[in-house]
Amino acid sequence: MIARCASVRSKVWLCVSIALLGYFVATILSFYTNVSQYQRLSNFQKDHLELVMLGHDLQTHLAQQAEEFEDAFLIGEQELFAQANEETPKVIAAIDRLIQGVNAASDEISIPSLEKFKARYVNFSTVAPT
Repeated sequence: MIARCASVRSKVWLCVSIALLGYFVATILSFYTNVSQYQRLSNFQKDHLELVMLGHDLQTHLAQQAEEFEDAFLIGEQELFAQANEETPKVIAAIDRLIQGVNAASDEISIPSLEKFKARYVNFSTVAPT
């Protein structure tokens, strides 16, 4: 009977030991995963967040100008065209800042395509008010 209790007791301690070992392994792996995820997010923020913010700034200026041109075309007032044209230097400056940011950040975005976009926008800005 004593041998049987010792056997049950040893089995319980074996199960407890396996559970504790599993807990420690899971804790270490989750710590490693969290640290590596933090490093990846830090690198992403350092490399790409500035470009995202520059792109958002450009998109905001373009949307504002498009809305003002739409109102100007619907109503037909010259003052509204002048307000829409005031956004043109801001948009061109935003495109230039984005091109400079791409030069500094990464090679994933095509600089020639941004320059082509800028040339098309300059052409649009000269044609739109007429």
